[in-house]
Amino acid sequence: MPPAAPIGGDLLARRYRLIDRVGAGGMSVVWRARDEVLDRLVAVKWLGSELADDDLFRDLVRREAWATARIKHPAVAAVYDYGEVPGVDGQSRAYVVMEMLDGESLSQRLRLGRLPWREAVAICAEVADALAVTHDQGVVHRDISPDNVMLTSSGLRVFDFGIAAPIGEPDDDATGSTFGTPAYVAPERLDGQPAQTATDVYALGVLLHEMLTGQPPFPEDTWDPSAALNNRPAPRPRGVAGLPAAVARLCQRCLSFNPELRPPAREVADRLAAYARPWWQGRMALAAGAALILTVAVLAILLGWGPLGARPTSAPAVNGTDPNAAPTGGVSAPAAGASGGPTASGTPTGSAPAGPVNGQPPPVAPLSVQKALDDLRQIISTAQSGGQIRDDVALDLRQYVEHLSTRLAFTPNADKTQTLAMVDDLRTKVLERSIQDWPADQGTNAPPGRKAISPAVRDQLVAATDRLKATLR
Repeated sequence: MPPAAPIGGDLLARRYRLIDRVGAGGMSVVWRARDEVLDRLVAVKWLGSELADDDLFRDLVRREAWATARIKHPAVAAVYDYGEVPGVDGQSRAYVVMEMLDGESLSQRLRLGRLPWREAVAICAEVADALAVTHDQGVVHRDISPDNVMLTSSGLRVFDFGIAAPIGEPDDDATGSTFGTPAYVAPERLDGQPAQTATDVYALGVLLHEMLTGQPPFPEDTWDPSAALNNRPAPRPRGVAGLPAAVARLCQRCLSFNPELRPPAREVADRLAAYARPWWQGRMALAAGAALILTVAVLAILLGWGPLGARPTSAPAVNGTDPNAAPTGGVSAPAAGASGGPTASGTPTGSAPAGPVNGQPPPVAPLSVQKALDDLRQIISTAQSGGQIRDDVALDLRQYVEHLSTRLAFTPNADKTQTLAMVDDLRTKVLERSIQDWPADQGTNAPPGRKAISPAVRDQLVAATDRLKATLR
């Protein structure tokens, strides 16, 4: 039985061994702990000792466990357990056991200054996607802020659903104890309106504005209602080089004073994703280009072309093609005396050879990571449109592919072993779901014996995951 003030080494519920404190907030303390049943690290969130006998705050801990446990999204931190134990002081202590997160919070990142706009848009798109799923489950987070977004080695996580509420629940908090972070709280919350999804979208707008400019649009630090209820015009992020006007307008819409004028979280996620994707596509393309140049350089040496820029000029033509022509993608200077005109064979100096050279085919560009991810996306979409994959399975696989893509975007130098293991997990998901029966409740839309994934699509997806894994080695 843990004391009123837990210490390292305490055993909670005969299962969770407390190790050390990793954080503290206004209501709770978070401990790193080891789950001695499943032998894994977890985070245990305790209600502070001064609030342990407060029914309102004990209910908030229970509510956090309820809200988070129903959200299935790779960017939402997982909840494993909830319970209450009596302390030596006789007070009941509520706790929730969650996924242990590594990395840094977005607020820590922002202390270094504003983010590059593509990175800011990518982060906000992922948070918006997580909120869209949260809203689909009838839950409003109500406390989106940089403190509650974590950038980890396995991707972004949204956490701390401590003041989450069901959509439409009356807001009867007269003390402000469940309002969240002042600068991120939508005006209607201070007006006592019921919980609504537009409240989270307002916080999304503040989040994007702060990442882009380094400052929230209204840097409030008090709960003075007059500051939030004066119907100020929604600002637009300015002074951000290269920021598309459409992104600035979307941010402004999210910050609308009128909740009805804000776009839904799904629209925010989809629109921002269109601008976020080129950020990591460009990075992957750059890596692929560097690999191609290296390949060409190695082939130049192996095929006897000599040092780049000093190739022999007396070699005979092979198959009617000038052997001194640069291979596709190569960066080579012409031979001494060459002027860039056509050679005796009619092929312009510096152009790609039309056939094999010295019996070897021209170099082929390696498959890029982004192309491998796009192949997976295309297979899933085509199969779903053709009825060859069940909708819920398609969503699950698509979300996992985006989780992988986000990991590679945010942490391109992350542990390769873990990334490869994630690809293996995706492959396993495909194989497991290919042997699942089509649910009986699909009725006439489900022919007898139909599986969650057809054999043909299963084979395509397995081959695509193998190609992705090969690009990561």
